Amino acid sequence: MKKKLVKQTIKRITRIAKKWMKPMGLLWWRTDFVYFTDKKTIKEHLEANPGFVCLMKAWADWKYMEATVEFNLPALAEQSDSKIEEALVHEFTHILVREMREGDLHHEERVVSTLVRAFFWNGGSKL
Repeated sequence: MKKKLVKQTIKRITRIAKKWMKPMGLLWWRTDFVYFTDKKTIKEHLEANPGFVCLMKAWADWKYMEATVEFNLPALAEQSDSKIEEALVHEFTHILVREMREGDLHHEERVVSTLVRAFFWNGGSKL
């Protein structure tokens, strides 16, 4: 991935993150962003299921209000701002609800997906 494209993609992510961190109450969290460009590292960190690699993934230690969001820059470079925004709000929501996770991730995914739709809903428009 070319350096210019890396910088442009990080700039897009940062702009969108700044839009949402305050209204979602994440400014008092310590949140680190980690950007990956190497295919092997991306697969190690962001492969959710065999053959499916995420655009991004959040990790949260709710006890200390610390979180990390990892980004798949090559995949994100190909996405629209609205797709990046939706995915980022989704991961930010995982940070907020991590404390309630019990067992597997299925229930949390459903709650997060529902909340993200509610955040973006404006009189019936679809994501």
